Amino acid sequence: MKKDDAHHSPAIIKRGSKHHDEHHGGAWKVAFADFMLALMVLFMVLWVMSASTQEERMKIAAQVSGSPVIDGGAGIFEQNSKTPQIAPYAPHAAEGSKDRDKGGDDVSPYASSSADSLAQQQALAAAIQAQAKALGLDKNLETIMTQDGLRIIVHDSDDHGMFVRSSDVLEPQVATLFLSLVPVLTQVKNKVVIAGHTDSAQYTDSSVFNNNWNLSSRRALRVRQTLEDGGLDDRQVLEVIGMADKVPARGSDATGEHDRRVELMILTTKAEQDWMRFFRMEGMSAKIVGSGAAVRLASGAAATN
Repeated sequence: MKKDDAHHSPAIIKRGSKHHDEHHGGAWKVAFADFMLALMVLFMVLWVMSASTQEERMKIAAQVSGSPVIDGGAGIFEQNSKTPQIAPYAPHAAEGSKDRDKGGDDVSPYASSSADSLAQQQALAAAIQAQAKALGLDKNLETIMTQDGLRIIVHDSDDHGMFVRSSDVLEPQVATLFLSLVPVLTQVKNKVVIAGHTDSAQYTDSSVFNNNWNLSSRRALRVRQTLEDGGLDDRQVLEVIGMADKVPARGSDATGEHDRRVELMILTTKAEQDWMRFFRMEGMSAKIVGSGAAVRLASGAAATN
C-alpha cells in the first residue's frame, strides 16, 4: 500500500437493482375485489335472515327449490313450466313411447295423470318416498294405498318432530319435506284432503283456543299454506280438517309419535264424487205432515213448504 492511500477510507460502490422501482402486478387487486364481493354477499344474506319472518324464508326456499319468482319463469326441474316437473309415472312414459312406435302422436305422459288406479298410486308413492329419503326423513313419512286414494302420512319420529310443541310452527326440515312434495302432487288432477291429528295429551287450561281440536286444525291449515306457498294450486285442495285425538294412528288411546301427524289424502275420482255428494243438498229428505206420523219422502233437494 502506498503512503498516500493510507489516509483514504475504503470506497463503497452501491448499485441499484434494475427492478427495484418497477410497479407491482395487479393480481392482489383482483383478490381484494373478490374478497369484498364475498363480504358484501355475506352481509346481504345476514340482513335478509334478520329482516324476514320464518314464513318469508320458507317462501324463499320454495322459490329456490324450483318455483319461479315470476309466473311463467323457469324452475330448476323444467325450463318452460310454471310448476317444477318430475317424472313419477314411468309406466305412463313407457306407454307413450309405445304409442309413438305405432305411429301415434307424441302425447305427454302427464296430460291426464291421476291416482285412480293401484299402479298409479304405487308410482306416486314411490316418488314421494324418494323425496323423504333424500331429505333423511323417510322415518317420518308413510304411504298407504286404499280404494279411496293414496294416504300420505307425515308424523313425528324419534329423530325429528313435525311441529314446535303445542304450536302450529313447522320444524324447518319438515317444512322442506312438504315443499318437496308439491312437484309430485301437481302431477295429478286428483283433489287433496288435509287432516291434522294430535296425541291424547290434553291442555292443562283448556279453552276454545287451547285444545286439541284447535291445534290439529291449525296444523292442517299450516301444511295447506306451506304447500300453496310451494306452488300447489289452492283449487286442488278439497278440504282441510282437524281431527284432534279422535283417530289414534294405531287404533288405541296411547300417546304416541304416530298420533301427532298430518295426513294428505289424494282422493280417487270416485271418492271425490262421493265426498262432494255428501256435502251437497241432495238425497232423500223427510217432512212431517201436520201433527201425525205421516212422512213424505222427497228425492233431490230438501223439501220446502
